[in-house]
Amino acid sequence: MLDSLKSRQARLPYTAPADAVEGGVVNNRALRELYLPDLFKGTDPPAGQSSATADPVVDYRFATQMFWIVSRANDCAYCLGHQEGKLKKVGVDEEGLLALDTDWMAFAEPQREAFALTRKLTLTPQLIGDGDIDALKRHFTDDQVLTILYLIGRYNATNRWTDATGIPQEGYRDFSSALSADALNRPSKVASAVAMPRRHAESFEAWEGRLADAKRRVARLKPTREVSAKAEPVEAAKAEPVEATHERLLAAIPQAGPTAVRQARDAMGKGKLDSRLKEKIAFLAAFEDEAWYMQSLVLGRLGAAGVTRKQAYDLAAGDLKSVAERADPVERAERAALRFARKLTVDPVQVVDGDIESLGEHYSPYQIAEIIHVVATSAMLDRFTESVGLPAL
Repeated sequence: MLDSLKSRQARLPYTAPADAVEGGVVNNRALRELYLPDLFKGTDPPAGQSSATADPVVDYRFATQMFWIVSRANDCAYCLGHQEGKLKKVGVDEEGLLALDTDWMAFAEPQREAFALTRKLTLTPQLIGDGDIDALKRHFTDDQVLTILYLIGRYNATNRWTDATGIPQEGYRDFSSALSADALNRPSKVASAVAMPRRHAESFEAWEGRLADAKRRVARLKPTREVSAKAEPVEAAKAEPVEATHERLLAAIPQAGPTAVRQARDAMGKGKLDSRLKEKIAFLAAFEDEAWYMQSLVLGRLGAAGVTRKQAYDLAAGDLKSVAERADPVERAERAALRFARKLTVDPVQVVDGDIESLGEHYSPYQIAEIIHVVATSAMLDRFTESVGLPAL
């Protein structure tokens, strides 16, 4: 599977000279710089580390193992290939990679608990409960747990970007194996054969009831470095003071956190895509992930744009396919974007070339990239805020 990705054609056009990108093919960074020049700028991490794992709170090797688990669960072959290369550089051999996929008893209990949370938060963010976080808190500080939750969300975002854009694997990567046939045939304990179903409320009234319940919950973590409300603009963001609850938590994460705040803001506030459509995409993603804090946050922004709570619910809970044949071109375009957003949110591996081609009937490549980016950003924010258990607004 990883080798076959080397011959794949990226789903978004790339026009830069071949010698300008790693290995002569389109890679993740190159595509982001082309299509998201103002939406994904970040600080340079330490040499040899990615921005998603350059954090003093969580060990690089451990973080990369979690990235591999997220990518395996999402079946993101591009990210799997990259994480295998990184793990090899830090001394993880094939036996170690096999254990990561099939036998977690080879690892210490803190790692096993973190790996289990990584898989669950990736596949079923709506099922995360107090017990899942308590299991981590027995081995890690609140600061460490907060960083782990952010990283899992960040990796889910990266998977959705690389999978949806169809980035090919670099040709120089070697995925040959020296494992025995018995080892190669061991069933994975990470991969999922089918997408995990979401459990939506059966009516608008039931949904409002669950949203009201979420307002009464108490956050599961109390990090020592949480940035206070009305704080000064976070370094590298140069934006408005940090006020929102999730932004205060993100800004408290060393190195990666402040950049994540700015990137999340820019995903919604900059670019070529209509801002109201971005908010609808973000709400639909939060609805699918049952991320109650994010639903309430986006509802407030949609309300300011003239969208009622009932309209937002009907849009997210409705059958978007049946609306696609309506005559109004603006509505057809919007529903096409929302159908795609739902698919990418719930089961990213199911996105195919035809999905991007269908979006191309309504949107430019730059707008398509932003649609993907908004869904990816939502995947991070939904998982981060829901696992922390932030109360709805």
